[in-house]
Amino acid sequence: MYCQTPLSALFATFAALSLSACPSGGAKSQPETPIVRGGEHERVTEPSAKLVLGIVLDQLPSSAVLRFAPYLPKDGVIRRAIERGMFHERVRYGYAGTNTAPGHASIYTGELPADHGIDRNDIYTSETGRIQIVNDGKHAVFGVEGSFASPFRLLKPTVGDLLRKQSPQSKVVSVSLKARAAVVSGGQTPNFVTWYDPKIPGFTTSEFYAESLPAWLASWNADNPVTERLQPWTAESPELYKKLLGPDDAPGESNWYGLGTTFPHDTAGTAKPEKTFVATPYSMEYLLDMTRAVTKQYQLGEDKHPDLLMLSVSTTDYAGHSFGSSSWEYLDVLIKTDRALGALVRELEATTEVAVLLTSDHGGTPLAEQSIAEGKPGGRLYGDVMLEALESAASKTLGKGPWFETYIQPYLYLSEHAESSGKLSELRALIDSYVREDPAVQAVYPASVARTLRESKNWLERDVANTVSPTAKAYFVVPAEGHVGSSVKGTLGTGHGTPWDADREVSVLGIGAGVHKVHKSSVSEQNRVAPTIAALLNLAWPLPAAPLEGAPKPKAKNQNK
Repeated sequence: MYCQTPLSALFATFAALSLSACPSGGAKSQPETPIVRGGEHERVTEPSAKLVLGIVLDQLPSSAVLRFAPYLPKDGVIRRAIERGMFHERVRYGYAGTNTAPGHASIYTGELPADHGIDRNDIYTSETGRIQIVNDGKHAVFGVEGSFASPFRLLKPTVGDLLRKQSPQSKVVSVSLKARAAVVSGGQTPNFVTWYDPKIPGFTTSEFYAESLPAWLASWNADNPVTERLQPWTAESPELYKKLLGPDDAPGESNWYGLGTTFPHDTAGTAKPEKTFVATPYSMEYLLDMTRAVTKQYQLGEDKHPDLLMLSVSTTDYAGHSFGSSSWEYLDVLIKTDRALGALVRELEATTEVAVLLTSDHGGTPLAEQSIAEGKPGGRLYGDVMLEALESAASKTLGKGPWFETYIQPYLYLSEHAESSGKLSELRALIDSYVREDPAVQAVYPASVARTLRESKNWLERDVANTVSPTAKAYFVVPAEGHVGSSVKGTLGTGHGTPWDADREVSVLGIGAGVHKVHKSSVSEQNRVAPTIAALLNLAWPLPAAPLEGAPKPKAKNQNK
């Protein structure tokens, strides 16, 4: 667990906040922190929002907010929310598989992956191989041959679906650099969903949302070529970054397709420029320009019916994966993103009543090498190493295989031979034996067993059970605390997807119409984010969870027609 620092005296204690050390814990245990639940909320005098902007900064752990807030721009969304709006320092996801698609689905449904069905980023079957969880094999993505996308695996309605039901004239739009983030956020009934695809390169959508690529979108892509944005990426404040974080080139950083591990970064010179582009601040600016375009195209916030605009900023996640959330690059992206978001919000506020809620879909595990150097739990779990060891042990004890198919975080997939062998109990015993010997693995649960553990007294068993979808058949692998799961040995950078606090604790911040000032340093449940967005939209929320403190008083449930 990282150490928490209440920010009541945030800007008077810059150095102490950002450079304080955090105690380390054991790699295989983690006490639970009491949860602060919702209560009654006072009515607020602010006008109700005509446009609610939901911002997800992909991979923004609450520890990064606490550490970097003093150095973020004063005119950005984060500082403004801390000083004058809603700030919940620590909001905890109640499940183990803290990845992008599950996080976005949980933010907008208020449900757990075991219930809303989005329990991972990628699906694997022997028939399809590895595909994105939004790939339905039916609704083609425009401009990308063989790619498909729809929210067909999303089993629960989103806030946007609720808005469209209660206020049919309201509009719901979702925008991201990632298909999975845009699609699951948009729900089943959005007006439009769009995302970036490097194979185009440009923004696109699928046949689920439109009969053809909209003319306005095709025109926007033509007028905004990605090639013009492949500029050298330089550090804004190298002296500050060095003071806070040490050397630019930290052990464990990834040289993603040749992007390099130190500033400046030459995107155009990488092996895949249109792909590495997404890790640079220029992709964030590109995304926000698209956000402006869809706001204008759909006239969001221009009438009395409240609209919902969902913006998922993936750049922080790509920078976090490559360099870690304590890197020069991550902080540079965060500073530039927050400044750009502040400008976008001010533009919207000049034309309509806006409420903004900013959060994250998950946190991020620190670079393993950095954790080890600091005496904290850390290491790397390589899928191919685990598969080789398990396959060898199974072949010796159970006979000729293959017994295992692949590892795609967080799931270990058995082979068809294993599934039909009649030796699943022996195979599970073999896996359990492996877990006891491998310090990188905390536990492994068959999906069928995990689904029976939702009422377990053990917090880890409950969190795994809250992750596994009704259709999952693989084994859920829990890395030990501080360990990064990767498919291939030698992979650097970092990740997420674990039940440890670094990955499952994020912040929630709010500003604008209907939001009143509140600052909470204690832990709250993440399922309160969706009803908070609903309250900002003046919607009745059908589930038990209450909005977070700082939101308007929600409508009564019996008003939900």
